[in-house]
Amino acid sequence: MKRSIKTTTLLVGALLGAAIFTGCVSQEPPPPPPPPPPVPASTADVETIRNALAASFPNVKVAAVNEVVANAPYLAAYDINPADFPLESIVTILNGSGASIAHGRVEALVNNQAHIRFDVDAGVDRRPQLGDVVVLGLKN
Repeated sequence: MKRSIKTTTLLVGALLGAAIFTGCVSQEPPPPPPPPPPVPASTADVETIRNALAASFPNVKVAAVNEVVANAPYLAAYDINPADFPLESIVTILNGSGASIAHGRVEALVNNQAHIRFDVDAGVDRRPQLGDVVVLGLKN
C-alpha cells in the first residue's frame, strides 16, 4: 500500500501535534519556592517595639525570641535581665507587626535566658518563631 507524501506528512504532523499537546497539558507548574527562614529580631527591632509600647505601658519588658523547640510548646528569649522576667510571669508573644500570636509563662531562668511555655492564640495559624518578641507588662 502506497501512501502519498501529502498523507504521510499529515499523519506525521498530527502525531507530532498530539505529542506536543499531550506533553504540554500533563506538565504541572513548579511549586513556589519556600519562604525564607525567619530572622531573629535585632536589638534595634526590640528597642523599636519597646519604645512603641512604653508610652502606654511604662513597665513593659521586651526580649527577642531566639529559639523555639520544634515539637514542643517552648521557646527561649536570650540576653534578658532575669529580674525583668520573674518565674511564673505571664508574657505575650508578638509577631514583627506587633500582633499577639501566643501567650506564655516563664518556667525557667537559665543565666540570661527566659524559658517560656506558650499556647498559640485562638485563630492564629502559626507558632512563635525567630523574629517574634516576648513582652511582659502589657497590663497597666
